[in-house]
Amino acid sequence: MTTVGTVFANVQNKHSAPGICTHSGQALLHLYRATGDAAYLDLLYAIAGAIPQFVSREDRPIRSQDGRAMPSGWINERVNTSDWDNNLGGIFYGSTWCEIALLLTYAELPGLYVDLETQRYWTMEPIDVQFTDQGVRITNRSAFKARIKVLMEGALERRQPLELDGFCGKRIELDAGQTSTLPC
Repeated sequence: MTTVGTVFANVQNKHSAPGICTHSGQALLHLYRATGDAAYLDLLYAIAGAIPQFVSREDRPIRSQDGRAMPSGWINERVNTSDWDNNLGGIFYGSTWCEIALLLTYAELPGLYVDLETQRYWTMEPIDVQFTDQGVRITNRSAFKARIKVLMEGALERRQPLELDGFCGKRIELDAGQTSTLPC
């Protein structure tokens, strides 16, 4: 597991966490849309992309310090990278707010954001993206089916507020290893 994208809430806790506490980070998307400053999306997608690796799954259970496998779907709030509590790398057994942060991230953010003017993209999905003459080519490089919400826009569209479902129905489903092209 990588700690890039985990969040330190404060120096007192001395550990980072997967996600922003009970928040998707959607405010960072709005800041990018208002300013065009890519640093906001760089940060947002580092955070959003880190969370799924901390989910305990049936095929890859995450164990607590005492050896118990956390149930599928649980996420612990601690990413311990120091020995502040004599538990370097370990976690306690328990379900935490990080599960809500992951649900909000999936519900409120596009899995793929494409800036059509700069031809830059940001994704929290395990996909490969290429710009072609036909549009944006997307390949699912995971072992799982991907259901991706896509938001493609330029500066003109960014000036308009997002609708409640700001993705305008642009969704793509890709089987493991499948490739598809979305027209721009």
